[in-house]
Amino acid sequence: MDVTHEGTGRPADEPRGPGRRSGRTGRRAGPTETRGDIIRAARKLFAENGYNGTTMRTIAFEAGVDAALIHHFFASKNKVFIATVQDVFRDVQTIDGPPELAGELLVREFLRLWEDDSEAAESLRAIFSSALSYDEAARLLGDIVAVQLVAPVVAESGAGDGPLCTTLLSSQLVGVALMRYVVRAEPLASANTEVLAKTLGLYFQKFLDGDTYPHPAITMPDLPPLA
Repeated sequence: MDVTHEGTGRPADEPRGPGRRSGRTGRRAGPTETRGDIIRAARKLFAENGYNGTTMRTIAFEAGVDAALIHHFFASKNKVFIATVQDVFRDVQTIDGPPELAGELLVREFLRLWEDDSEAAESLRAIFSSALSYDEAARLLGDIVAVQLVAPVVAESGAGDGPLCTTLLSSQLVGVALMRYVVRAEPLASANTEVLAKTLGLYFQKFLDGDTYPHPAITMPDLPPLA
């Protein structure tokens, strides 16, 4: 039986209030589609306005839903931001190849995410740019790169200090992305992708092979749960 708002006859899960846009009527197709609408709206606003310039209310208006519905799905703006970036990184392809090329393949896949001619790649560049204005957003980006891209490769390699290796490689990738695609510092910005993949890959491979651990083990902090 449908649940309705008392005295209105309107379904309880239908958007209402200032977040509801004119011309959008009727019930939504379901929670999966609604969640996707929210993520797409948030990605657009984070890209345009930065992290600090985006609020739960503006995301609700852009998505055409009630602000309370965003809190239902995500609880906080931090979690919306995490889900937005994770949505881009879901396009990560399995890194499968000879163990001695794992470093190069990891770098190559990371660069592909940025250089694909797609809306997701464009959003990724803009979202990284927005993170420059908010330290917490930058930290969250690093955590997501670590969890969704680097950690599986490190685990497969059997590196002696997995958390340290994951943290170091993730920080290198985030730094390269910011300098190449956001700040556009030369000569890195115009460097050949193949050259970058092979050069950084050799450096990454040393960590994956366990050749560079001169210091005591470091415990990686807890990472945010995947959405």
